[in-house]
Amino acid sequence: MLAAAQYIIPPLVGALIGYSTNWIAIKMLFRPHRPIFVFNYQLPFTPGLIPKEQKRLAKAIGATIAENLINPETLKATLLSAETKGKLDNAINDFFGKLCRTDETLQAMILQYVEEEELDDTRKTVEKALAAMIHERLACSELGDTIAELSIEHVKKSLGTGMTTVISIIPGLLDSLKRFIATNVNLFLKSSSQEVVENLTDQQIEQLLQTPVSEIVSLHSDQLSAVRRQLLLLYDKLVEHQLPQILRGLDIASVVEKRINDMSIVEAEGIVMSIVSREFQAICLLGAILGAMIGIINIFF
Repeated sequence: MLAAAQYIIPPLVGALIGYSTNWIAIKMLFRPHRPIFVFNYQLPFTPGLIPKEQKRLAKAIGATIAENLINPETLKATLLSAETKGKLDNAINDFFGKLCRTDETLQAMILQYVEEEELDDTRKTVEKALAAMIHERLACSELGDTIAELSIEHVKKSLGTGMTTVISIIPGLLDSLKRFIATNVNLFLKSSSQEVVENLTDQQIEQLLQTPVSEIVSLHSDQLSAVRRQLLLLYDKLVEHQLPQILRGLDIASVVEKRINDMSIVEAEGIVMSIVSREFQAICLLGAILGAMIGIINIFF
């Protein structure tokens, strides 16, 4: 019995020691979470390695991710790949297909993305801007002269040659009438056209908002292919030229560093263990195997 124990106990003890030391070493990566003091003396290896070096590790991990994982070259290769662009093209086609089939009005679709108050404010701003622009053009256009000229020509055609000749006998009658029309029309355009234009603009915008989206799309169906191509070109240009600037603005390294620093040690430990728990278990088992082997060697040497 004792002879058998001499061959069994050393490997068992070696395996236990190997497993235990590796298990303790892994636990000491995170634990203890805080420094431990005895008589104002901080015990060695407290806190654990990762809590102690959290800020340095956060900075290093952030820099590594920004430089080697989420960098312009890597993202460009992914975003401009044939697979990604194919998915984008399919998504655009699906979107246009839904627009062609939907019964929603333009207003209902817009309200899915913005608040009603925001839509009303935007609508009023657009109406006033359009009315002001059209009013300014009309006020400076001397449109009254053109209307007066066309009106006199219309009168002449309506009355016929004979009557026109009779009217022409009265000196300056047609010219006076033309000036009267031109003056009053130009005065109206300068003083009152903005209100009229605002009312017309409001009516047209309201009509457009209440139009089904499918009807709007069907009126421009021949242009959908061109729009799709332009969207894909815009996507290419955005990724090619703006991506580096976007990433600099995001500052991925700082975002990752801050997130890690904001984590509690318990949260960080849970994340790491969920990823590499099997690998840590394998390390412990490897320690047990090495310990057992050393125990077996000690039996014979």
